[in-house]
Amino acid sequence: MVLALNISMFLKLRTCVREGSVKMPSDYKHFEYMLSKNWIVPTIVYYNTDLNEDAPLMTPKYSNYVEATRAGEEKYYSVKDFWIKWILIFIFSFFGTCAVITGILIKLL
Repeated sequence: MVLALNISMFLKLRTCVREGSVKMPSDYKHFEYMLSKNWIVPTIVYYNTDLNEDAPLMTPKYSNYVEATRAGEEKYYSVKDFWIKWILIFIFSFFGTCAVITGILIKLL
């Protein structure tokens, strides 16, 4: 569904697509949702190389910035195109209706 994206998420994705990344702390209310939908990915600052016997793996450390994934870009463009289409349809319908009403009024007067 196209409308599963609210204005706040749309604006965050818009900034990601246009500027490459956007500051989005992990306590942002839609962060987990957008992450689960694979629309964003956190930016890795560095890898923690403190190796010990319990955890021999390097763990990534993330910044407060996120980048849009391909799925996020596609979602942004699909919502943008959806709203542009409906706005144009509304404008043309409004002016068409105004033209019909004006034509009827001119004939009556």
